[in-house]
Amino acid sequence: MQLYQASEGYCYNSDTLFLWDFAKGFLKKDFKVLDIGSGVGTLGLLLAREANISLTQVEKIPLYAKLNVKNAKVNNIKTDVINLDFLDYETDKKFDLIVSNPPFYHPNAIESKNDLLKHARHASSLPLEELFTKAKKLLKPYGYFLLSYLSKQVSEVFKVAIANKLNVEKLRFIHPRVNAESKTFLCALRLNSKSSVDVLSPLITHIGSTQLENSKEVAAIYKNANTYSIKISQKDIEL
Repeated sequence: MQLYQASEGYCYNSDTLFLWDFAKGFLKKDFKVLDIGSGVGTLGLLLAREANISLTQVEKIPLYAKLNVKNAKVNNIKTDVINLDFLDYETDKKFDLIVSNPPFYHPNAIESKNDLLKHARHASSLPLEELFTKAKKLLKPYGYFLLSYLSKQVSEVFKVAIANKLNVEKLRFIHPRVNAESKTFLCALRLNSKSSVDVLSPLITHIGSTQLENSKEVAAIYKNANTYSIKISQKDIEL
């Protein structure tokens, strides 16, 4: 998949591809899927490539939204791209599956002076409580909400999920190497579910302490995603 990205802005990374790989198992034909904070469209477009779904992508930064549209066109994928802050998004639609790789750095973290990076990285751009409350309203009964977040904030995620009647059904921690602490995790929340949580085997991303070689599983994820990034400067973008 060919993906245009702004060289000055946030670019999709391994977290996006890990969430895509995690989310594939939840897809079904004709699912209505919402991609929150879609950026240039990577996550949602990869999912649409996997199955015949009805895809909606919401992105508040105009440049990213335009690149999302361009990337959908280049890859011949149908999507409805909404250039709007997710918290201002209103629709009568209800979704079977919602996915998001939200910003998770807390306000006490040093914020980038680059607005394109700031909005993609810092939780102040999309607070967890507001994200969950809004997502809950857009889910079908027993619909799924999938996300990636910082492992150190797992208790916060659980607390907000419970408050919104979103039950944690699947959980997978991501580790940079064997015996290293988890940095991020993948989580599947389901509206009104009462199932017990299924803690999956950890995803180990690299082999050895130097972390120069990808693990076999990660190498397979990258191969299956088959993405190719084309970085262009804002001043050179013609959409």
